[in-house]
Amino acid sequence: MVDPVRVWALLDDVAPSPIRRDEVGRPWTEIGIDSLDLVEVAVRCEEDFGVAVSDAALAAIRGPGDLIAFLAGGGSAAGEGGQAVEETTVVA
Repeated sequence: MVDPVRVWALLDDVAPSPIRRDEVGRPWTEIGIDSLDLVEVAVRCEEDFGVAVSDAALAAIRGPGDLIAFLAGGGSAAGEGGQAVEETTVVA
């Protein structure tokens, strides 16, 4: 599990100005994070936490809270089109 404090540190490194912790539910655009910053966030997530962020996931992660949930879920919590369901065939 990824420590949210480390996620905030990453975001503070990338953001043009520090992000207040009470802005956890706000969208990126309202807290000064643009698309280039998000690419940097995706790269840093893989480097710092070992969690790859696909383009689809990055598009679905709308703000800090979504990013923290995504990382806490090991990269499967936000926007990948839902959880994968395996089909099992039982042969009697």
